[in-house]
Amino acid sequence: MAKLVSFMKILLERYKDKPAKVKLIKKLISYGLSIKDGSIYCNDIEIPYVSIARAAEVDQRVVKSLVKEISSDPFLSNVFSKLKATVNMISVASELGYGVIEITAKDPKEEGIVAAVSSLISSAKLSIKQVIAEDPDIYEEPKLYIITDGQIQGDLIPKIKQISFVKSITIY
Repeated sequence: MAKLVSFMKILLERYKDKPAKVKLIKKLISYGLSIKDGSIYCNDIEIPYVSIARAAEVDQRVVKSLVKEISSDPFLSNVFSKLKATVNMISVASELGYGVIEITAKDPKEEGIVAAVSSLISSAKLSIKQVIAEDPDIYEEPKLYIITDGQIQGDLIPKIKQISFVKSITIY
């Protein structure tokens, strides 16, 4: 069975000669910002073009142009209208008593990374509160973050490091 071409690869090819739009697209997708009715939203909160332009370090006209292009394309409009922002507990994990495992994979597109690490976490009697896997088509060096319901014990670290596809691991 042939693999589907990734959504990001489609966008990157379409805008390969427009670096400001690529930068903006990556910003929109990484934050889960949607485009509906010619406006940009963080879930149900409308975000002004000027705010997005500033955050993406692009001209406001680039934002307006990209929103118009996405809105006029049925496929892109359908996809972008359904994006949602979600909670990311990485920065507050320690205050909540949670543990965070950050993994960089040798090949982030390899199958089974989350399953292998999850199995080890489960065997350590920890529950997973959240998993965030950065898309390798968006991030240059994507990371896998796993937030657990307790601090990571020292004996779990060498077990995770032994997984063949793990390049590096950081515990916070």
